[in-house]
Amino acid sequence: MLPDFFSQLDQYIVEGILALIATYGGFLGRWLLRTKESRLALHSALMTGVSLVSGKIYARVFDTPEKVDYADLVDELVDYVELSVPDALKFLRPSRDQLELMAQSYIVPKVVDLRSQMLGSGE
Repeated sequence: MLPDFFSQLDQYIVEGILALIATYGGFLGRWLLRTKESRLALHSALMTGVSLVSGKIYARVFDTPEKVDYADLVDELVDYVELSVPDALKFLRPSRDQLELMAQSYIVPKVVDLRSQMLGSGE
C-alpha cells in the first residue's frame, strides 16, 4: 500500500513540475516576443524620427559642414520617440540619457555621411 502511494505521489510531482515548466516557458516566450516587438518599435521610431529631422540635418551640414551642433536635434528625436512608442518605452524602461545616446547614434552617422559628401564634393 505504501509503495503505491509513493508511485502515485511521484507521478503527481512529475506532472506538477512539467506544468510549472510549461507555464514558465509560456511566460518566457511571451516576454521574449514582447521584448523583440518593443525593440523593433523603438528602432522604427528612431529611424522615422531621423527621417523627420533630416531636413534640419541637411540645413546644418550645408551651413557649417565643419562642425554641426545636433544636441537640439537629439532632444527633438527623443521627444518624437517618447510620443511615438510609449508602450515600448514603458516595457523596456530606458532612461532619458539612454534614449539620447540611442538618438545620437542614429543622427551622427547621417551627419558624418552628409559632411563627407559635402566636403568631398568641393575638392
